Amino acid sequence: MKKWHPLLFLILTALAILACNLSVSNSATPSSSLISVDPEESDSVRSTSGPESTSMSAQGEPVPATIPKIATIHHSPYSSTGTANQAPAVASSTTVAPIVAQPPQPSISYFRSSDEQAEPGDTVTVEWMTSNAITVTLWHLAPTGQFGRYWDVPKSGSFDYIIDLNERNYSRFALFASIDADNSEMATLSILLNCPDDWFFSQAPDICPAFQALSSAGAVQQFESGFMIWIEEEEHIYVLFDDSGSPGWNTYVDQWDPSDPDRDPTLLPPDDLYQPVRGFGRVWREEPGVRDRLGWAVNEEQGYSTIIQRTSYAKYNETYILALDGGVWRLLPERSEWQKITSE
Repeated sequence: MKKWHPLLFLILTALAILACNLSVSNSATPSSSLISVDPEESDSVRSTSGPESTSMSAQGEPVPATIPKIATIHHSPYSSTGTANQAPAVASSTTVAPIVAQPPQPSISYFRSSDEQAEPGDTVTVEWMTSNAITVTLWHLAPTGQFGRYWDVPKSGSFDYIIDLNERNYSRFALFASIDADNSEMATLSILLNCPDDWFFSQAPDICPAFQALSSAGAVQQFESGFMIWIEEEEHIYVLFDDSGSPGWNTYVDQWDPSDPDRDPTLLPPDDLYQPVRGFGRVWREEPGVRDRLGWAVNEEQGYSTIIQRTSYAKYNETYILALDGGVWRLLPERSEWQKITSE
């Protein structure tokens, strides 16, 4: 038998091992994956030839110096065509909110009175019918429209109301039918009031006076720049300024007492002028700005019988005072200004 040269045998053995490794490596690489090689393993993978890469076994068979390791395979997120692999589609679901049934809303079928007109002091009846309400409240409204007195009433029914003697023009009501604070319905009702009083003068405003004409003892005094008027029944003194200042007129409580001095002896008026006395004098001396704006009196105060009335608007009312000469002092709202209405 022909004997193989040892060196030739080793070379053939190494080539066989190399071919086997290449075959294993190619079969382990899928088309859709990338192969990464551990740097510590690269030398053994690359060691494919040379005498130093093999050794002899105990039986004299040549063996590799280092057994090659199979490279670790990491799956790539990209396909072999370079495009990203798509995740499996997940069916989406839409949550639909449940439909909550709304409770029936409260309603007012009617809110009325059989009395279309009435007099102050009369008793009127209001009636109503509601549905789907939990609470029903009846309000009486102030002349300004603000809520006044109220009553908790049945869901349907009637109510007797006594009109106050001081009410004028209208008596107004409001009815609330409610489920809660956010769900309610309102209805209003107005009853026309006949005017019980007449004005004391002919050139009167169109609205009803707020009260019957009040007759009173009074007094008036003229000043260099205005007038003072005293109304005993009201215990008030009206000051009418005849200059460009503000307010145009004002009113003060008459606080003079007969035990008080009626004048200030240290104040000496110029010739033909006068220092006001008693209640006029106290307001003139002590109220800020009154003396400076009015000046000295041009005559002594004069007493007479006067009358006073006011309009009955919800606000911004006018005051009318009978003057000594038969005319009428007209005091406009908010102390803004005043006028003199001459007698016919």
